[in-house]
Amino acid sequence: MSFLRDYLDGTCDHLVWVDLEDYAARVFASEAEDWRENPTRQAGALHMANRVIGAGVLNLDAIAFFLGEGNGSGGGGLSAIVSALDNTRAAGFLAETVDATLHALSGSVDLVLSFDSPADVLLRHGEMPEFDAMDDLSNCYIELLRPLADRSVAGVVLRSQATGGISEDEAEATEPLFSAAEYFGWPAGYSLLSYEMILKFVHDSHIKRT
Repeated sequence: MSFLRDYLDGTCDHLVWVDLEDYAARVFASEAEDWRENPTRQAGALHMANRVIGAGVLNLDAIAFFLGEGNGSGGGGLSAIVSALDNTRAAGFLAETVDATLHALSGSVDLVLSFDSPADVLLRHGEMPEFDAMDDLSNCYIELLRPLADRSVAGVVLRSQATGGISEDEAEATEPLFSAAEYFGWPAGYSLLSYEMILKFVHDSHIKRT
């Protein structure tokens, strides 16, 4: 059973979708410094937090394993971002955390992998969100997801702070990512600024352009 799939298929009319990692880390893991390097602790904290909240869908901030909480900032530009996303140790922690969290949730809650949009990541690292750079990051995200393709993940979210919506360049640059997610069997799309909008963007694994 997938709450997200049921909602998208129209077989249920509501869905509680929560990003509660900060809450889980603070309340149930005492803000442990090894939060991203202790899959069992993180999975257990997320499970306990959701027993309080009761969401049907939870986000797991996948990119934070590579770029840190808040997804990094500072110099180094595109090459530094790509290098960070190629960290095999971080990829291992992500895979172990996905496995541990899916086990802890036991199919009772959907787990969605979330990433900051390529444009947002580039801007925070002092780079202009040009098409080639966003395309490079989109391909990096695909490579991060590929080893998880056989996991029972419910979907993929790209979070965007863009107040004017997704640019045509970013929509085109991330199209291969959404196609890959569709191939893996996952719905995917953008989350625009607020959770009030979060269910409006996931549609047949493609961004709805406006």
